[in-house]
Amino acid sequence: MKNSDGFNDYDFDIGEVIRDAYELTKGVKLTFFLAFLFYIFIFIGTSTIVTLVYPGFAEDQLSQAIFQIFISVIAIPMIVGIQMLALRHTRGESIVFKDIFNYYDKTFKLFFAAISVALIIYIPLIIFIILGIVAKMPAVIILAI
Repeated sequence: MKNSDGFNDYDFDIGEVIRDAYELTKGVKLTFFLAFLFYIFIFIGTSTIVTLVYPGFAEDQLSQAIFQIFISVIAIPMIVGIQMLALRHTRGESIVFKDIFNYYDKTFKLFFAAISVALIIYIPLIIFIILGIVAKMPAVIILAI
């Protein structure tokens, strides 16, 4: 699809992008597949084990919150490891599956970074929602009268 409106001149073909991505990942698809499979297995495995050991887990919100924190501490360094696999591959460096575990020594820094990012995103969102509700209140009060 060719866009030539004078402002955004680009030529974009999704098939070409997919072909290029397929070619660029030649030889490392198995590594990435295994990394994501291991990541998913960790989540499904721990959830299944916790549910079997503690049947009332689904109803207990405190236990769920603690479990989410526990899983985040385990998952965040693994996610960073997977992202770094992609970055290393992009740089042309060799990658191996075990590289997804290289960031566990930075677990708490990464966990607090993730919390900081979440706060930076959610606090303004909540403020804008509250301001939107407050801004509509006079109109609701007037319409109710």
